[in-house]
Amino acid sequence: MKTYFSNEQWAQTYGLYLRNIVFVQEMGVSPSVEFDHLDNYDHPYLLMMDNGLPVGAVRYLQKDSETVHPDSLCVLEEYRNRSIGFRLMLMIEQKALENGCVFSVIRSHTRTIPFYHQLGYSVASEEYIEDGNLYVEMQKSLIPSLV
Repeated sequence: MKTYFSNEQWAQTYGLYLRNIVFVQEMGVSPSVEFDHLDNYDHPYLLMMDNGLPVGAVRYLQKDSETVHPDSLCVLEEYRNRSIGFRLMLMIEQKALENGCVFSVIRSHTRTIPFYHQLGYSVASEEYIEDGNLYVEMQKSLIPSLV
């Protein structure tokens, strides 16, 4: 498995491809909701590839100079339970640290809360419905002494 961090067209295409499979086809999210104004070359993807096949992705969004917002983490179904999502999140957090971020905030489906708890995230909001799914905001200090 190889990883790539890029905002080039090929990386955007693979990121969108994976989001279409996981969020639109599997979860039933409307394409008009899933694909948004942030789908441009300003926001790179961290991709995991298996022999040239994109199998996992997360979009790198930076909210401000101190806060990263990893977005749209997705892994192909046949590659789940291999720690790919976990590794992608740790790598995106490392990129954020390199860029001066000290906090990470995410939007999580309620069913993925245990996954993000394992990564050190805490629930930071009440549950809310968006695109027909139940979500919460979660947060994490990327520097443990800032907890």
